[in-house]
Amino acid sequence: MKDKIVQHIHEPEVLEELYRKDKNEFTRSFNEIADNYDTELVHIWKIRLSYGKKTERKDFHLSELYIVIALALLTGLLIKLPDFIDSIKSDIFFFRNMTAIVFNGMILYMLYVHKIRNLRVWISYSLIIAALVVYANLLPPPGYNDSIAMIHIHNGLLLWVLFGLSFMALDYKNLERRMEYIRFNGEFIIMGGLLLLAGGILVGLSLGLFQAIGINLSQFYVHYVIVFGLAAIPVGTLYLIRIHPDLTNKIAPVIAKVFMPFVLVSLMMYLGSLLFSTSSLTKDRDALIMFNGMLLGVMAIIIFSISELDKEKSRDWNVLALFALAVLAIIADGIALYAMGTRILQGITPNRVVVILSNALIFIHLIFIAKSLLECYLQKKSPEIIDHAVARFMPVYLIYALFVIFLLPAFFGYH
Repeated sequence: MKDKIVQHIHEPEVLEELYRKDKNEFTRSFNEIADNYDTELVHIWKIRLSYGKKTERKDFHLSELYIVIALALLTGLLIKLPDFIDSIKSDIFFFRNMTAIVFNGMILYMLYVHKIRNLRVWISYSLIIAALVVYANLLPPPGYNDSIAMIHIHNGLLLWVLFGLSFMALDYKNLERRMEYIRFNGEFIIMGGLLLLAGGILVGLSLGLFQAIGINLSQFYVHYVIVFGLAAIPVGTLYLIRIHPDLTNKIAPVIAKVFMPFVLVSLMMYLGSLLFSTSSLTKDRDALIMFNGMLLGVMAIIIFSISELDKEKSRDWNVLALFALAVLAIIADGIALYAMGTRILQGITPNRVVVILSNALIFIHLIFIAKSLLECYLQKKSPEIIDHAVARFMPVYLIYALFVIFLLPAFFGYH
């Protein structure tokens, strides 16, 4: 690498190509020979490489760690409210408030990170989160009430959007920031899963060690250690990704590239097997639910894989594979829409309306995504058009969530 850099030290295109092939080796080799050359190009590369090194890890601030601990404790205390107040039924309380409690800590942390001091923003957020909590708790108990169940489920989607706004520092018009948020969700799942796994191992070992000496701490761990540990994971995950971005941003692209072909093959096999299956999606409700769950998973894989595409390549085989996956997903969604159409003719229910609306939105979104993927591959357009096809549609999901939460239940009389 060092010999190649010396040979092409005055050729910016070649240096860029070498850097992209192996960034770590290029950085190490370039720094060894950079002092031997006094040119503007070498000076620019010095600045670029030193800046990349500085931004690889965020500076550690003890005050930020205190904020993380405080938010984790606040989340844990809110989760344990039923233990402190006898009149609160834990199962109903969790169903109504769990998503708000968890997302609240995460949103507050991001507002702190971005140093948002605007009083109007804080008042607006406080009013929104308070209104959502009051609204959720004034509703009848879920029970078998489909309208109420849909409200609580879609509250999570609405809060996810609010968290996205805080993550983007309220710069909601910036499409690049929207894609950065989508990419972050993959990193969050990876880091959160690792913390959850590590915490589970730690709890298991601790309980085993105490059990070995005749001390039973299972009740204490369940009521305190596990509760506060789980409460700390969301905010702790945000903190770790922020100060160590290099931990997950290298894993996420690999996972996207590995899983996407398997999902493509699995979906092909599944759609092919439908032709010979004796189960009918139009009649079998459980099969239709599983089918829609699979469709949502495929949609998530497509969007996450798009966020990890190499933006320097238009004729990337991943673009073509994603196009094939998007087309198969469109076919699958068309089947789901047909099945739901036949069921809704038998009677309109909140569940059926929600499922057919969500499938219709996904169907339209997939068409836009497939079109952008095909244009990128065949017409050699910039891969950014794929990002835009994903990001521009995100507000539609917000409108859909607001409709399901506030308008749809009223149409059914909250029954």
